[in-house]
Amino acid sequence: MFTYELKTVAGKVFAAGMLNEKHFASGNDGYWGGDKTALPKVTHLSADPVVVTLKDGNDVVATFYATPRMFSTGSYGYWAGGKVFTAQGETQTQVQLVLVKSKGIAKDALKALDNKYQVQCQAVLLHGVKFSVEAAAERTMDEVNASLPE
Repeated sequence: MFTYELKTVAGKVFAAGMLNEKHFASGNDGYWGGDKTALPKVTHLSADPVVVTLKDGNDVVATFYATPRMFSTGSYGYWAGGKVFTAQGETQTQVQLVLVKSKGIAKDALKALDNKYQVQCQAVLLHGVKFSVEAAAERTMDEVNASLPE
């Protein structure tokens, strides 16, 4: 079971959730989770990153530092991503937090907004891996690696 935890650099946990199995439009399988949350007061006005921890059961598989950014949609928030190796194989993982109602707002006007965020976390199995995640959990890493294209 994959889970995520979001916390400030000071260590205050403000969101946690589970990543559920998902078949993506790309044809690949993976995991996805999302929720709504609020950062601690005025955290969204600082340049500090958000610490993202991904776990498989009790094992930490990755820690990311989501940095503030303006998305191509014109909304503000935080983003982090990279490759993560799990028992099911290599995944391309990303986490984004989008500040609610920030689309099209000037950066200096962000302080007038509340600190509510829409959270999205996903991990897509790479290399065209298309198999049941549940079934894959019973396979050895050698079996998973042997099923990957050359």
